[in-house]
Amino acid sequence: MEECELCPLKWKQLLDKDDEKIKGEFESCTKYGRRQEFECTVLFQENDTSEKVAKSKHEYKPCRFTDSDEAFRMLQMQLICLMVGLWS
Repeated sequence: MEECELCPLKWKQLLDKDDEKIKGEFESCTKYGRRQEFECTVLFQENDTSEKVAKSKHEYKPCRFTDSDEAFRMLQMQLICLMVGLWS
């Protein structure tokens, strides 16, 4: 699992072209303009052999805040607390 990240600058044009390499790569950008990559590993057994095979699947899903968004909101809250403390 990757961190939440901003979508590429031209994601709307790429979504229209349907040029996704990974499921939801640009479609996940429509809700918040941010996305997060998930990797799922599936272990299964093939019918003709008793050998178990693991396959990885990558998928993007929307997310609300990047790490820099959260740091900025924390700084805003600290400034508000400072202003309230100085005012009282």
